[in-house]
Amino acid sequence: ILQLRIATGGIEAEELDGRALSGIRKDGICSGRCQINQQTTPAEVLTILPHGNLYVSESSTQIRPRQLLGGTLTDPILQLTFRAEKEAIDVTELRLTSSGSLATSIDRLEFSKANFPSMFAQASIGACSGEDVPSQNPADGSSVQNFCATLPTGTLRIAKDQRLDIVVHARMKSDAQGGIGGENIQLWLTGQAVAASTSGSGSVKARGVSSSERISANDGDAAGEGELFIGRDSVGANADIIGTLHASVLSKISAIANADTNADGSAIAGSSRTIGALRFEAATNVNTAGGTNTVILDDILLSVSSTNVTLDGASFTVANTEDSSVSTSCTPIDTNGNLLTGSISGSFFVRCTDLDSSSISSKLSSAGSLTLTLKGDITNPQVSASAGSSLQLSLQNFTTPRASFGISGSHIHLIDRDANGDADFYWIDLPVTEVHSTLYR
Repeated sequence: ILQLRIATGGIEAEELDGRALSGIRKDGICSGRCQINQQTTPAEVLTILPHGNLYVSESSTQIRPRQLLGGTLTDPILQLTFRAEKEAIDVTELRLTSSGSLATSIDRLEFSKANFPSMFAQASIGACSGEDVPSQNPADGSSVQNFCATLPTGTLRIAKDQRLDIVVHARMKSDAQGGIGGENIQLWLTGQAVAASTSGSGSVKARGVSSSERISANDGDAAGEGELFIGRDSVGANADIIGTLHASVLSKISAIANADTNADGSAIAGSSRTIGALRFEAATNVNTAGGTNTVILDDILLSVSSTNVTLDGASFTVANTEDSSVSTSCTPIDTNGNLLTGSISGSFFVRCTDLDSSSISSKLSSAGSLTLTLKGDITNPQVSASAGSSLQLSLQNFTTPRASFGISGSHIHLIDRDANGDADFYWIDLPVTEVHSTLYR
């Protein structure tokens, strides 16, 4: 550490005729006679480092849980922020580890810079051969898998005193290549501090551009002295970076939309009417081992909001528009799960279950679609003549990963199916949290 200062009595001065000036008034303070004024600005403290600091943390950009479709390149499943301090820094090695599974459905990981979709590097299991990498999850002792990448100089360079966000995608195996449905996929970077040498199972290694020195391991003290900090954006102890939990699938729903042909604001008519319609679309998949995988919509819990309108609780049916003459009955329940009977109104749920074994078709083939309509008998479209009426169907609570179907669980239950078996899912990977059908008034 280096700082310059003027020593006590470190200034001498004289008039042009050679007579010496005496006494120094330092920053406005004088003792005795002071003919010299000294105004001091403290010098900056300079820390002499062998090389710069690198901080690696999980990005503030939230990555939501995703369903990772076999045979495709996924959306981002992890985003990291790199910050270089004191000098530009080249990242030379990246090692990402699976958590909760061996991630057998991932063929490799691909890296790109945020807002620049082109891949600049990839990490594979094979690239870890001979490397010192973690073999167990330190949290529970379970076996893990590692994906390693060695980066040539300049491939991932973080400019001095700048940040750079890196996005991680997964290239998934199809089921013919060994991909499976229902596998938990979660990536983490160990916060283990690794010495500057090439040995050690650290998740990140880097080299200073100006210093040409490998960045040192975090020594755990309160100073940044040319060190590599994992799991944080400031000086301090390293921490593991644990990404979002995802799931592998072999088929998936890619979109849900209102399919009612009537416009919002359409009049509410009496008798047996369509209350709402939803269209489900399946993503294209190339998972053909055991036949191309299909999505089966088995259970669905629809939300109905009615104001100044009454409906017959025994009248609800759901049908596939491909054959509207075939339908299956559904049950209205309140927000506590109690059966509703007779004339009902207000906000309630309509539960349609076991559609897979019902008379209607609830299967979506690869790139296929399915439109379901809910019908019910409207016994009174305007209970009070002086008040407005409204009626609307929606699907809610379906985007958060859950383990069961129901009011307190997911409002949808899907089956990912081929001849080799079924995998059950209780959520859909979509950015929206609710889908509304037509609002009748």
